[in-house]
Amino acid sequence: MLRFGFEQQGLPEVVSSTAKLNLPSQAVMQRLGMRATHEDFDHPALPEGSPLRSHCLYRLIRAHWAAGGAEIAPGEDALSR
Repeated sequence: MLRFGFEQQGLPEVVSSTAKLNLPSQAVMQRLGMRATHEDFDHPALPEGSPLRSHCLYRLIRAHWAAGGAEIAPGEDALSR
């Protein structure tokens, strides 16, 4: 999806978010070369008091990706690590 977004769609960046409690998803984003933005937010579709409401945002800019920022090779399954 990163290759599609950057090469075919010409996106300047790709962003992703997950619940702060979802450490496995954060680890996948980090292995993809994404960096935490520290722009945390409460997910508007989740009720107040939900442990999943607090989310963190990750970002990968095209220049970093093109310079080899991703640790996962094209075609490799990040979840199989």
